[in-house]
Amino acid sequence: KTARLVQGKVMQQLSARPPLHFGDVALFRLLSDSLREDLWLEIIRPFFRLHPLLRLWEDLGGFDEITIKRACHTGVAEQLLQPQDALFVPGEALPQAYCLRSGALSYYQDPECALVDVSTSVPVAAGTWFCEAALWSHWIHVGTAEATAQCKLIVVKAELMTDILKMPMRNVIRSMTQQYGQKFYSKIIEPRAPDAAMPSDLAVPYTAFEELFASMDSPVQMLLGQLGIKRLKDRIWVRLNGAKVVERLQKQVEEGDIVAMPDMHNEFLRVAVVTSVRLIKPSGHIFTQIGERDATGVVVMCRLPAVKQVRGETPLEAVERLLERKLQNFSF
Repeated sequence: KTARLVQGKVMQQLSARPPLHFGDVALFRLLSDSLREDLWLEIIRPFFRLHPLLRLWEDLGGFDEITIKRACHTGVAEQLLQPQDALFVPGEALPQAYCLRSGALSYYQDPECALVDVSTSVPVAAGTWFCEAALWSHWIHVGTAEATAQCKLIVVKAELMTDILKMPMRNVIRSMTQQYGQKFYSKIIEPRAPDAAMPSDLAVPYTAFEELFASMDSPVQMLLGQLGIKRLKDRIWVRLNGAKVVERLQKQVEEGDIVAMPDMHNEFLRVAVVTSVRLIKPSGHIFTQIGERDATGVVVMCRLPAVKQVRGETPLEAVERLLERKLQNFSF
């Protein structure tokens, strides 16, 4: 049986037309190093812009073109897979993240190798970034990624982040990158309830950029808030009708009343970070708010006690404020 499987795999590989690798094009080898670096950066740029941190590096003008293209020439590679090729398997520690340029992958997890109750299979679509945990920690794979079609992948090595942070750049952009990595790492290692989602090779819970950004320091929030305002001002309807709205939003950003940033589509995104408290008695009863009083009386509202975080406030500090104010009569 094993011999037949091996023979079938070999025949499939021999009959398949391999995808073209960047380094396989003889004409490219005739170009100067500088031109090859330019061409490689243009090839990977659209995929870099699918990642919020890498996109912001470019939008904020964090690096000069020469510096970033040389870093990408050594820190970013291309990998090709044929159907049924495994990109990684459980137990491997590969210090790199991936973006699927084209093709399709499936990601498998098994209870024997991961903290899942049943075997799972998740498709990975083109344009997806995954294994980012390997850029910010010593990550060991907890699943298998296998090609279901011919694939081309962008491979970002962890050393790229180290090299980037050594380069000349604006202090606030360096701080943004460092805080992003630190907060991403904290989400990998933070304790979780037994029934909570666990980190996997595809994703780490609560690491969406807007979630990490909301707890970054004031200079970073101010920088991205101003970028969001600039994107908003570029809209035609705003230039014609919304000047006062923009002025009000800009004032709120400057005073720290709201957290805002441009999203992946360059739309203005207002971020509200809410910390809630879930208290459960041994009997299974959950402490909830069932109403709220206003000018007309009591409004029925069933929800967990919660509070909106203010700029620079940690979730723990927000919980303490919630206990001191809204839940003062219940705390002890």
